[in-house]
Amino acid sequence: RTTVKFNGYLAVQINVPDPWTLECTAPPSRIEGCVDVTVETRASRVTLKKGFCYDCAMIDGLSWRNNRNAISFSWQLSEPGTHIDVFRGSSPVATLAGDAASFNTQEPSLGIFRYTFVVAPCGSRASAVVSLGKLTWDPPPEVVEGYLVYVAGDPRAFPAREHPSFITGYRTEVALRELQTAGVITTSGRWYFAVASYYHPFISELSGYVSCDYSVILGTAP
Repeated sequence: RTTVKFNGYLAVQINVPDPWTLECTAPPSRIEGCVDVTVETRASRVTLKKGFCYDCAMIDGLSWRNNRNAISFSWQLSEPGTHIDVFRGSSPVATLAGDAASFNTQEPSLGIFRYTFVVAPCGSRASAVVSLGKLTWDPPPEVVEGYLVYVAGDPRAFPAREHPSFITGYRTEVALRELQTAGVITTSGRWYFAVASYYHPFISELSGYVSCDYSVILGTAP
């Protein structure tokens, strides 16, 4: 089973064999925020995080194909005055013209990988970009009064439980850009997150370390 999600909500759920090809269109076609796409198969869990964060960027669809470790992404993007910065994790791997239609790469294995596509404002470079999307978690079965997010660059060095990095209230998601604005995420690199609830002092099993997966990009893109 392959599951495709946009910004955390289920968009498509189908059964496909490996090697697999998926093609999705995000509703609505004009995206003025950031979109996360998560692809899950029996063999791997893959999140393609797209940072179409500017009004001048419009994406009408996205498809990706994985065959023998060769990853191919393609899309339909208007506004040819833009350019697209491609990152693997926090490392820049390519800069494409804004009217480019595809990107190809090789992966040494078919495990978890991350690609970030940042569409810069028309005619300029991307700056102060936080990579993409939201931290989300499933609520526990018991009633809770709210959630706390703990953020650290090293998962062994989370802040004291009495001093959460961020209080979300009743929400079960928080945008990474919001964590940057609050001063919780302060620099580029890999960040780790854990979630607690008000109801219990600390529920690590609620999310584990939710996000060995999340890479954050701050500052001017190379």
